[in-house]
Amino acid sequence: MRQLLRAQLRSRPANGHAAFLPHIRKLVFEYCDKWPSSANTRTYIYNHIESLAKQNPHVEVVVKQRNQKEPIVRGFYGNYTTSSVLLYGAKWPAQ
Repeated sequence: MRQLLRAQLRSRPANGHAAFLPHIRKLVFEYCDKWPSSANTRTYIYNHIESLAKQNPHVEVVVKQRNQKEPIVRGFYGNYTTSSVLLYGAKWPAQ
């Protein structure tokens, strides 16, 4: 039987076949409490945002009110770039 050394159990921080480091570091959900276009976003936030945060502890999840504007989700990545998705009338997938 081959001996397994403790040092062999460590993973190296590198993207590729050996290990994966997620690039996303922050998600910002913005919605309006009154606008009908934010209804699906509000439902998703109320029902699923906590489980999303627990499943992805490496990602900071922020929820903000954005009064009288369309809902939007912004993703911030490790290289300090930003990606935004406008969620007008979006239907979230069931989890």
